[in-house]
Amino acid sequence: MASSPSVLLNTGVQMPLLGLGTYQLFGPEDVYRAVDAALAAGYRSFDTAAVYRNEADLGRALKELLPKHGLTREDVFITSKLGPKDQGERAMKGALNSLSQLELGYIDLYLIHWPGTQGLAVADQRNPGKDEVCVSLHVLKYNCV
Repeated sequence: MASSPSVLLNTGVQMPLLGLGTYQLFGPEDVYRAVDAALAAGYRSFDTAAVYRNEADLGRALKELLPKHGLTREDVFITSKLGPKDQGERAMKGALNSLSQLELGYIDLYLIHWPGTQGLAVADQRNPGKDEVCVSLHVLKYNCV
């Protein structure tokens, strides 16, 4: 990873402290321009989410722009998030969909966007994991074979 300031996660992975959030970046052109400017400025972390509906645009932009900036996939840190509609039994499907949309091979950090299932109140007993211990996932990898 680049020499920008970072923090060592408990998984042994370095996470850059400065990154580009892609919330409200819509359309491939806007995403491309923002990612190009971020890479040129030294950003090495990119944050997206299923609910932003721009994972595919971010993945395409990075695939095209990383070589332009002399970088590889391993030089950037990608964070995405599980949408509320995919929590519970649909979590694996949601995670795999994010991986498929990004087409970058893996996601460095995958988070729950916010706790609770879409359409349920936060305190609703039907929310999955309400009384369970959260587990830290290392790196979510996906094999397209």
